[in-house]
Amino acid sequence: MIIYFASRMLDILGMASTGSRSRFTVVEDTKTEDAQTGIGTFEFKIAFDDSSRLELEEMLRVGNCVLRSGQEGDAGPASERYTIDSSHDFFTVTETEIDVKDRTIYVYAEDAGLDLINDLAPARSYSAEAGIKDYINDFAGASGFTIRANQIPNETRKLSWDSESTVAERLQSIAESFDSDLAFAFEVTGLRVTAKYIDILDSAGAETDVILYMDKDVSNITVKESIANLATALYPTGKDGLTLSGYEYDDGDFYVNGSYLFSRTALENWQRFALNSNDSGDVYRTYSCDAETPLALCEAAVARLKVLRDPEVNYEVDIRRLSAPVSIRDRISIVDDKGELYLSAKVLQLETSITAGTVKATLGDYIMQSDGISDRVMALVGSFANLAKSRYIWIAYADDGKGTGITLDPAGKAYMGISVNRLGEEADISDPSVYTWSKVEGETGGQGPPGADGKDAILLQIDSANGTQFKNTAINTVLTVTIRYGDKTITKSSQLYEAFGSSAYLTWSEKKIGETEFTPLAQGDSRIGDNGFYLTIGADDVNEKSVFECELNF
Repeated sequence: MIIYFASRMLDILGMASTGSRSRFTVVEDTKTEDAQTGIGTFEFKIAFDDSSRLELEEMLRVGNCVLRSGQEGDAGPASERYTIDSSHDFFTVTETEIDVKDRTIYVYAEDAGLDLINDLAPARSYSAEAGIKDYINDFAGASGFTIRANQIPNETRKLSWDSESTVAERLQSIAESFDSDLAFAFEVTGLRVTAKYIDILDSAGAETDVILYMDKDVSNITVKESIANLATALYPTGKDGLTLSGYEYDDGDFYVNGSYLFSRTALENWQRFALNSNDSGDVYRTYSCDAETPLALCEAAVARLKVLRDPEVNYEVDIRRLSAPVSIRDRISIVDDKGELYLSAKVLQLETSITAGTVKATLGDYIMQSDGISDRVMALVGSFANLAKSRYIWIAYADDGKGTGITLDPAGKAYMGISVNRLGEEADISDPSVYTWSKVEGETGGQGPPGADGKDAILLQIDSANGTQFKNTAINTVLTVTIRYGDKTITKSSQLYEAFGSSAYLTWSEKKIGETEFTPLAQGDSRIGDNGFYLTIGADDVNEKSVFECELNF
């Protein structure tokens, strides 16, 4: 590992390394990355002798910068090029402590990726949607940084800013608007920065295939459980002070009462002692988000309360070796056969020490897996099957493609709207924008004869539970079929048989990259559920790109 000391203007002042040939030696180091705060910290100790102490103190003054390179071994010749290439490898020196007796300087430095660019960005409003790369180039193009990687090239937003800010603050605002992270990378040749890059990263993390085994890859696992943040009820607020007041929702477990969202299951498990009869014993917490409609606020609050109503469990894992690079927010798997622990969890915190040769990960947001399930694809199939069973498809009708005159009654309506993956069984028509609208009146969409004014029209729609675009190998979704026939909405095989007879069936076909025709999937394909109404797609099913279609036969 090499550490470069730099001024605020990124002039390289000197370096230290873990190797033996460097003038200054790193004797201790810990780099910590935190997914929840998005902040990285770097603590290290540098050894000095009496003749070099003042020089080292000058280079490590608070406010100066530190560039950490993952390059191991000795610091090479001055002409050698190194790349500082990570989300959290640029830091600002925050605190220092000199130990005269031990002849070391302790340094505490905090992530300073966005502290690099301190020019002013004017107020600006964009008239059309643009990609994140366009926004960053507009405000940071003169800084010398170039965009090297962009993991969200197809995302667009229409943004505006009412006031002036620093470019650093503007870049942070852009990243938050796109739900992304910005990472800064540098190329250093000798004692000079020769290239500066910005990487645009998807903040969600990756679904990795990394599996670590106790006593082989892992030396110790510590389990921590807490109810410090537990809640049985939420007071949610959205944009411009929006609340749930006047909104009705009850799915049997979660329900709205006044401006609060409650969970009957949570109260049953965690009811606190009540001092009087008017106290329900609920544990209340507040929650805020950017929801603009009561429906969106309710769904966001339900998702949040599902997390808060269970104890938080974190697993601290001491890792001996990693089979592949792992970053914060990535999901990895841990196996401890002796303790019957089979865990798939996100990396919430990562501590790395080059001098000690250790890696420590804190895992959370976990999914406990059953003994004997080692097949990753089968685990995904099971999880998505459960997801499909717990969500609902809403059908509504309107006069036009914007949802004007929205109603649950199809009579006299020319457009049908479908909204998939809803939490409640009863369709909510307070927000037409959550529906995808299609014109159905006077059309026929299947193999049967057209009816009067399209009353026997057939519309088959395919929806994907997790979208239609996936990065790298993180492919996992369930395709669901909805059929609209006259005044019937068909979402399962039993309804299909009632409408078209017992001989009716669905056929799935696939066209892979490079192919010109669709190939039918076997009716007995293990990925197909409910006689074709569900098709589960995982990483092993797609090579670069595939297109799926479904056909109704009767």
